[in-house]
Amino acid sequence: MHLSIFLSFLASFLQIVAFVIYNKQLIRGLSKPKITSWGLWAFLSFLSTASYIKFTGDIVKGIMPLTISSIVIFTFFYALHASKFSKLNKLDITVLLFGIISIFVWWLYRSAVSANLILQLSAAIAYIPTLSGVWKHASSNEKFLPWFIWSIAYILAGAVVILRWTAQYEALVYPFMHALLSASVGVLVFRRGGPPPKKDPSL
Repeated sequence: MHLSIFLSFLASFLQIVAFVIYNKQLIRGLSKPKITSWGLWAFLSFLSTASYIKFTGDIVKGIMPLTISSIVIFTFFYALHASKFSKLNKLDITVLLFGIISIFVWWLYRSAVSANLILQLSAAIAYIPTLSGVWKHASSNEKFLPWFIWSIAYILAGAVVILRWTAQYEALVYPFMHALLSASVGVLVFRRGGPPPKKDPSL
């Protein structure tokens, strides 16, 4: 098996592992995801994956994005089953508008590259609530492990792009931007939002 194919599947596997860790409450049926949020993410994830595979023209580079999209869409349908509705906030609406703009750009200019870059901007904006929440609250429900695993998975996806290089610098934006943002959340959680220290039983 070619190294790039192996790394692509490894990155996808790490994404699934991180998802299970992050959503263990959901997996156990102890929490109900909000349908509007996951519907928005499913929509953007599908567009991002479709445009990424379209402009790279390489399904190996798209294995991990396809995995992520499938996970998010699965969660969305779980949310439908759970029937947990909530309203979109201003940030959700902003991200959604970027998604709609990307469709328009893709259709008008026949440019999957431009559409994907717009979607990456919307994805970056979607990190703001998490980063802000961890920054403001020293004790956060976030755990650093899945964020670091996600970051590693995205770095591996970036390595796949480099190993299968076709002079498409735009193809590097998706994996390395998400690697940086995921790592940023992980570091912030580790430094500010990690679990409280355990008491020494000898005291």
